Amino acid sequence: MIAEKWRSIVEPEINGCVSPLTWDELNRLPNIDVLERQDPVMVLQPVRRGGRRWLSIIVACGVLDEVLDMTQEAERLATKASFVGVMFIGRRGWARALTGYRESSIIAVKEL
Repeated sequence: MIAEKWRSIVEPEINGCVSPLTWDELNRLPNIDVLERQDPVMVLQPVRRGGRRWLSIIVACGVLDEVLDMTQEAERLATKASFVGVMFIGRRGWARALTGYRESSIIAVKEL
């Protein structure tokens, strides 16, 4: 369960993301883990992709430098739990900001 104190920064992010979620839907996701510090918060969930176990960053909010540090913490957790890696869905700039990450797919849209 994600602490209510994070709702004001997490909810706008999950409502406007690629796969929009409500606060309640986010809290009902199975097997979520929450990393939190004074400002940033990150919600993680184990997923399977291509038959392999990955740790997925569902949402990350807060000061950029602190979120980047927290990503390293997620990578350590993934290594300790024998995941093959960490993945996320986000804007292209995140892949550039995070060392060692590459794009593996795109999302195409067409407005009508």
